[in-house]
Amino acid sequence: MVSFIFWSIISAPEKGVKKLRPFSNTLTNREQEILELFANRLCNQEIAEKLFIADNTVKRHATNIFRKLDVINRRKAVEKANSLGIIS
Repeated sequence: MVSFIFWSIISAPEKGVKKLRPFSNTLTNREQEILELFANRLCNQEIAEKLFIADNTVKRHATNIFRKLDVINRRKAVEKANSLGIIS
């Protein structure tokens, strides 16, 4: 699995002091596999057939990938994954 560490600011209620707290956002093995298939330009139906899963399952994984990588489409997901070294 690939982990991304983000930091979120939280307030300490006792003194109003702000601290940083780690936030982990991890791509599952299946999400990484689907991301590789996005890079190979397969459509949802082709991915579903290749992985023996439903088309709607591919769509759900895609939505999770976009959220975790903070992108809005496949092209941006592949670009960001390449730049982060998740896929090559």
